[in-house]
Parts: sequence; C-alpha cells; structure tokens
Amino acid sequence: MGLLIAPNISLKVIIEIAIYILLGTFACYYIVTDLTTLGKQMSFFERTSKIDFLTKIENRYMFTAKLEQLFGKELFYLFLLDLNHFKKINDVYGHDIGDLTLKLFAEKLYELYPDCCYRLGGDEFAILIPSHSAFNPELAARELKNTIAGIRVELPNKEIIFFSTSIGYMRSDYASSEEKLYRLADKALYADKQT
Repeated sequence: MGLLIAPNISLKVIIEIAIYILLGTFACYYIVTDLTTLGKQMSFFERTSKIDFLTKIENRYMFTAKLEQLFGKELFYLFLLDLNHFKKINDVYGHDIGDLTLKLFAEKLYELYPDCCYRLGGDEFAILIPSHSAFNPELAARELKNTIAGIRVELPNKEIIFFSTSIGYMRSDYASSEEKLYRLADKALYADKQT
C-alpha cells in the first residue's frame, strides 16, 4: 500500500490490523511497516552476505556459487592463494597490521582480476580465471607473486613489512567435481609453500 505523506512524497508501507473482542468490547491494533527502510535493510544484509566486510571483495559464499555455476560448463583455472607468514605478522605486529595486510592483498588481487577474486577466510583467497588459448597460468602466478611482493607497509617505527604469497592452481577439466578441483589446487598451493 502507498501512503501520501506530503505533496509528491509517498511511502510504500504494509499495514497489519488485528481486531478482537476483549472483555466484551471490540479492540484493534495496527502495525505500519515502512518498506523503504525495510528495503534498505534487506539490501544491506544481501550485500554483507556476499561481500567480505574487511577486504570488500566477494566471500566464500559467492566463490562457491560461482564455482558451481562454471564447473562443467566452461574451462577455467582455480587459483588458491595465501599470505606467507601471516600468523607471524598478526602475532608480532598486531591484528590492525594483519587486517591492513589482508586489505592491501585483496586490493592487488582485485586490480589484476576484478570481479573474479574471493576471500575464503583468514588469509586464504581464490581467483576463478576463464581459460583461453592465450592464458598462461605459470605467467599469471609469477605476475601475482611479483605484484604481492611489491606491497610494503611502513610501521610507525619506520620498519617496513614486505609480503609474499604462495599459489596453487588447477584447470577445471583436470577434476571430476568442484571438490576435487579445490583439493588439487590446494595440493598445488601446499607444494608451493614448501619451495
């Protein structure tokens, strides 16, 4: 229902009315809900359910949805990345610096691969990259590593923190399911961490 509250100003509302008899007397109450406010709240909740609050890139929920959408329909690469020694950064420099590290890491990923990078949790990130004949995953991994190595954070005491990342990747047609693809890329990530 729409309510006209002033010339050229209207609100979309829901009006709920309950009529009942109380001690032999009719009584009623009503509730008016402003749908404009409700719509803004729903938009906020929808956005926050899809976007990682800290890094402002899409979250694990959106990653899973996109992975399911692509798998078996298109060829693509799944890249898994994590920050090397992130726990040490948090422990030595504090969570504020750790959070800043994650934000800068996500910004760089988004600069290189907008709209296809995701924060899975902690210091774990993923990128879903369409496969085409000109795409070279080794070159892409090297470019990602070089870009991340370029991130520097200067601390108040003038100490500078540098970053590095480990990367594992796998092309979608090497796996029989989304879960298998993830496991293969994760295994490659683990192997990269050992080098």
